[in-house]
Amino acid sequence: MKKWQKSVVISIASLICIALVVVLVVMRVERKLSTREGKILARVNDQVLTLEEFNQQFEKIKPPRDLGRFRPEMGQQIVKHWIETELLFQEASRRGIDQSPDLLEKLEEVKKRMITLMLIQEELDKVGVSDEEIADYFERYQSRFRTPEMVRLRHILVETKEEAEEIQERLNKGEDFEELAREASTDIRTKRRGGDLSFTDRRNCQRRFGSSFANAAFSLEKGEVSQPVRSNRGAYHLIKLEEKRQAGRQTLKEVRERVERGALREKKMKTRQEFIESLRNKAEVEKNLELLGPAVGPPVIEKPLVFPPEPEPGPGLK
Repeated sequence: MKKWQKSVVISIASLICIALVVVLVVMRVERKLSTREGKILARVNDQVLTLEEFNQQFEKIKPPRDLGRFRPEMGQQIVKHWIETELLFQEASRRGIDQSPDLLEKLEEVKKRMITLMLIQEELDKVGVSDEEIADYFERYQSRFRTPEMVRLRHILVETKEEAEEIQERLNKGEDFEELAREASTDIRTKRRGGDLSFTDRRNCQRRFGSSFANAAFSLEKGEVSQPVRSNRGAYHLIKLEEKRQAGRQTLKEVRERVERGALREKKMKTRQEFIESLRNKAEVEKNLELLGPAVGPPVIEKPLVFPPEPEPGPGLK
């Protein structure tokens, strides 16, 4: 497993631990040891965590399948977090912090937010998209589903223009580009592959090597080798075009999953606004904004701004 993958796994595991501890603490509701049933997984004074409770709650927030099976150390970490949280909670209760007016006010605010979020989610869970809506979204956002012109390149990277010209002479005499890349290129990442840079689009090519490199690469014909080109690395390249793919449009079949996600996201945004408007129309709503005094900042926006869904990167646009 790569280092960044391990970091992701650790981060997700930590979030799962925290989420599960929060759920378990919220559901405690001051049940005493004598009223609990099942095998006791952990206990802090008169509060216990049973194995049944742990399993029930973990099942609801278990990690994604691609993180692998549940590991014992993850469970141990969750229990450790529960004990620490319970110790702190009991001490806070002993000090009367749990009855603090400020805390109770904040808890009411959190409760109100959670209830409204659950209501919205309940409405959004009813939303689905038909084949017609998917096709309509695809047509309206055609530009998101286009593939740019792509080229597959090889290059030989050297420090000076003189070195590049010497290699160019050897190429003109019939020597093989891949073999010369393996022998002379200073690009460690590609020299073993004969200088292969794989497929790239113009934007990515320019970002990596600069506009001079990109302009030279995209002006070549298949099999042609460029003149020495100075890139933004300050060194010189000889570039060979192996293959070129013309820009085109992906079919709905090719990108249906992406299109369906976008269409569903857009419809849910619209549904949310329509639902709030329907409640507004059935209620008595009064505003006296003049009581706030003269406007000194941005104008008040009654409705949240609804933006089109962000485009997802297509091939070569990552």
